[in-house]
Amino acid sequence: MTETLSMQRRRSILAELIRRVLEAMFGLEVRCRAQSAGSSGAAEVTAAVYFAGQWHGALVLDCTMAHARAWTARLLGRPVCSSHDEAARDGLVEIANLLAGKLKPLLPPGSVVPIPVPGSGHGASVCGLTCAEHLSFADPYGAFRVTLVQVAENA
Repeated sequence: MTETLSMQRRRSILAELIRRVLEAMFGLEVRCRAQSAGSSGAAEVTAAVYFAGQWHGALVLDCTMAHARAWTARLLGRPVCSSHDEAARDGLVEIANLLAGKLKPLLPPGSVVPIPVPGSGHGASVCGLTCAEHLSFADPYGAFRVTLVQVAENA
């Protein structure tokens, strides 16, 4: 994202990109939700994909474990039960990685996507935060949030 894009325009582009990718992947209606100061749900699992190179930051995907199971089941084409939460976490990481891959062409040339990182609980640790876009969405499985953060180059 170049700094020439206004915050509102960048937010609109990000929201539409995320909505379209997830709708295409899962065949579900994905709606953008009004922003709130807090979380867009009781996030239990997080997947983060960190960017390096010409643009430093991360894409962070937060949702409930039930949401991660449902998306992973659709991704794999088979049910993911509660005894397989590790598979749901891995599925969420794959989804975050796919979103990051679709976002990469909008970043400055030379930006790279290293290995994505799974997590538990809400949010991911990002040092040197300079800018964050919090985008809330909902689909038939409930609410989820995608955050795009930019960090200082020397952080």
